[in-house]
Amino acid sequence: MLEFLANGFAVALTPHNLLYCFIGCLWGTVVGVLPGLGPLAGLTLLLPLTFKLDPTSALIMLAGIFYGAMYGGSTTSILLRIPGEAASVMTCIDGHEMAKRGHAARALSIAFLSSMVGGLLGAIGLTLSIPLAREPSVPMRFSIERTLSLNVLARVESESARASHAGFAGTLPHSLSTCAESAFGLMPSIFAWNC
Repeated sequence: MLEFLANGFAVALTPHNLLYCFIGCLWGTVVGVLPGLGPLAGLTLLLPLTFKLDPTSALIMLAGIFYGAMYGGSTTSILLRIPGEAASVMTCIDGHEMAKRGHAARALSIAFLSSMVGGLLGAIGLTLSIPLAREPSVPMRFSIERTLSLNVLARVESESARASHAGFAGTLPHSLSTCAESAFGLMPSIFAWNC
């Protein structure tokens, strides 16, 4: 596992990928500062910037856009008391009070540091939990036909359920359908990824 992690860092820390990450963070922050445009809208608006890139650089840039937009929403929350997205509502309450007392730079740096530490801890936790989550799912391999039928079942259940239960109704069939076995052996499946 450590050799895969080292390989990932070697690819991600190349100069051109770091440049794409910086560009993504910069544009994500610009979009995140605009009130009402959150990370999802930022990804949607800036997705065409990644069409001509190779897939690794495009995903790195999209991750930078997402993290930049998440942080950019706290800027308007602190300075203008206008939350850019739902995640910035609580920042709006405390951060704007600090800004009114003349501590706007301190509030912005606290928001930046907490965003950075939270993102790093989340990435580390996800990285360490992947081997634990992978082991129980290895015996459950489904064919393409079963995967497609489980995805259709998940969609039908989520559409037919009431809005409050829509997320819960499709969770089990959709989670079961994410592991598929290709008809061609080791090739990736069309509808899902191989476990």
